[in-house]
Amino acid sequence: MICQQGYKSNTQGIVLISVLLIFAATTVLVAGLQMAFMRTVKSQGLVAADSQVQEYLRGAELLASIQLQQDVYNDMQNAETRDHASEQWAQLQVYPITGGEIRTQLVDLQGRFNIMTLASDQTAQQVFIRLLDELQIPSDNRMTSSDILTVILDWMDTDQEQRGFIEAEDDYYLSLGSKEDGGYKTSQKPIMHLSELLLLRGVSKQDYAKLAPYIALLPLDASININSVSLPVARALNVSAGAELVSTRPEEGFTQEDMSTLSENQRPAMNFNVDSQYFELRTQIKLGDALTQQSTIIYVPASTNAEEIETPQLFQRDLGWAYYYSL
Repeated sequence: MICQQGYKSNTQGIVLISVLLIFAATTVLVAGLQMAFMRTVKSQGLVAADSQVQEYLRGAELLASIQLQQDVYNDMQNAETRDHASEQWAQLQVYPITGGEIRTQLVDLQGRFNIMTLASDQTAQQVFIRLLDELQIPSDNRMTSSDILTVILDWMDTDQEQRGFIEAEDDYYLSLGSKEDGGYKTSQKPIMHLSELLLLRGVSKQDYAKLAPYIALLPLDASININSVSLPVARALNVSAGAELVSTRPEEGFTQEDMSTLSENQRPAMNFNVDSQYFELRTQIKLGDALTQQSTIIYVPASTNAEEIETPQLFQRDLGWAYYYSL
């Protein structure tokens, strides 16, 4: 009788432990399922938010394209083609949305110095050196603006011949690496993105931040728009008359007729015009606590018929600016 009671007591204890273990396992399983469910919901929410942001970005590009088409139409109606910062397309646009806002601004890229001209244009090279001097670049006292130019040229050319006194070919950049990453080589082709400059010898983050707003990567035939050129670029284009050109520039910009009256001493050193075809759309989307920024390069083809305005083309997208602009 005593043995049976002891056996019964042990059995009840085992059953109780088993029940507790099953309960604990079930609790852990339910908690795990809840966490997985919450992660799924959060993930789906992020995907939905990202999809919404992408729609907003595409919408901003569409609106910018429409603005630029309208500008072309207005120019053709007025029989006078010119682009300047007082026009509607150049103004900051703010669009309220649920949970945030969208800010956009179009910038004329042809008011900047075109880095693509450096490889083969000696006049452009001299203008670039003067621009660096205007901006007090480089910050490294051991290098000069001429050194920065040769470093850029060595980065793009296909040989391993050092141009100046500064070593900036493959051997130098390979020596920067550790045993793990091994450094890197020169590009040996035209610069594809402005941020490449950060890889170059003598170009600090500080130098890049100062230079980037005044340079662009455009086709070689893109002339400088004198109506949107900044003071540093204007002074680099014409040391004696650049500043006066900017200070006397009408609010609505110069016309082609105005440009034809410039004397030889007043003219910029490089090809110039009063209109543009390449623009940068800066888009900033604030949705809740998230901030998304995108830069889109837009090309506006020339149109000959006001009834059939050519559709602007998206040239390049850059999600997250290489340098920060506050809109």
